Amino acid sequence: MSNGSIFMSAIVFLGPTLSVADASSYLSATFMPPAAQGDVFRAARRKPRAIGIIDGYFERVAAVWHKEILWALSRGIYVFGSASMGALRAVELAPFGMIGVGEVFAAFHRNELEDDDEVAILHGPPESEYRPLSEAMVNVRATLEAAVDAGVVSRSTETTLREIAKALPYGSRTYRAILLRARERGIDEAALDSLRQWLPHGAVNRKRLDAIGMLRAMRHLLATTSGPYTPKFRFEYTEQWEAARTDALSRDSGCVEGATSDLLQEVQLTGQLPALRRSALARLLACDRPEHDGVQSDPVAVGREVTRFRFERGLVTDTQFDDWRASQALTDPQELVRLFAGQSAVSTAELRYEPELQAGISDELRLRGDFAALQARAHRKRQVLAQHCSNGVSLSDVNITEADLWQWYFGEILGIDMPEHLDAYARTHAFRELPELREAVLREYIFRRLDAHAAPDLQPLGEPSESRSGRDRDASDGSSCVVR
Repeated sequence: MSNGSIFMSAIVFLGPTLSVADASSYLSATFMPPAAQGDVFRAARRKPRAIGIIDGYFERVAAVWHKEILWALSRGIYVFGSASMGALRAVELAPFGMIGVGEVFAAFHRNELEDDDEVAILHGPPESEYRPLSEAMVNVRATLEAAVDAGVVSRSTETTLREIAKALPYGSRTYRAILLRARERGIDEAALDSLRQWLPHGAVNRKRLDAIGMLRAMRHLLATTSGPYTPKFRFEYTEQWEAARTDALSRDSGCVEGATSDLLQEVQLTGQLPALRRSALARLLACDRPEHDGVQSDPVAVGREVTRFRFERGLVTDTQFDDWRASQALTDPQELVRLFAGQSAVSTAELRYEPELQAGISDELRLRGDFAALQARAHRKRQVLAQHCSNGVSLSDVNITEADLWQWYFGEILGIDMPEHLDAYARTHAFRELPELREAVLREYIFRRLDAHAAPDLQPLGEPSESRSGRDRDASDGSSCVVR
């Protein structure tokens, strides 16, 4: 169930307190069922700007864990709580930055209320939209107080009715049951009849009012605050947390199971899984950094990444891009945003860690067994070009056009079609601009013609050598850089 912009700004957990239809009129968000243990962690992995908790499971289903809310806060996500389970967790985690909203939160925060059963109710299944089957004690308190203010019952009668309601199990707490027990206690029948007639229009749904207040507070924050939440605590990674996180991930619908495991087996059979796993790990590490460290994706960043991707892949028209999306099962707009938000995080990480990445490439080359040969080749190229081309290299010094130079490099050396967008190719391969790529290719072209040992050494890493044709290696006289 989702509403509004495809750029996910908020996820809200709710159930019997407020319907999705009602909630949608106050906040454009992705609405989820009542929160259980692991749900907030999984929601936080989707990187919304804010998470709101109204309803949550307890008793027969493990309740949402404090640690997963702390993890969400540590990732720069604003977390709100109100009305029900959300109010309870907000009281407990207010010192860490969780935002509590409403009278129920305030009453617990002031220690006026202590028992969890104050907000607990019995409700129907999801198919019934979690229809309430009992009344929350906080609603009963607010309703009886309103009845006193309206002159429907006396203060002494209110006190007795409140005691009767509190003594009932939360699953049996209804106004009908309360009135029945009151009659058994001998409370004035006329007062009970007045209350019964007043309830349909006078009852106060305190939890609903608080939930609406939270949604409005979230909407205000999202409209007025652009930055992520800045936590004032350090999240502690413990063995218990890792176990809970692993369990939550194993129950995530995105895990490899069913049809996805069939896809994994197909990948395994191609022999590409080790390389894909490493690429996926790099992407995960880039995406998993806290948002306040600069890896928060936004519409501008995602849009820039989509444009770059389309440019590099030649998906210029909307029809071409839509066809590509359909072919890759990316028809869900939010799934598309998630994919390119990840790409944006990777691009940000690449820029930030460029010096470290360059140092790490040397280690990768050593592990592949290519470091020594490439290092020797780079040294030899520098020597040869310094000897024969002391004034630098230029297309005007070489008997070849730029078009032929590109054809030589992409077709003959790399064995691929020349990219449609050379600028994009240059940036993708860590050249700052196209002239830098052109100079590097020209230096390679000249080197191969000046040095008899140059040609066999440059090849795709990890692939066998391929014979190259059409390589003239006529050396210059050493006084200029002229290669025929």
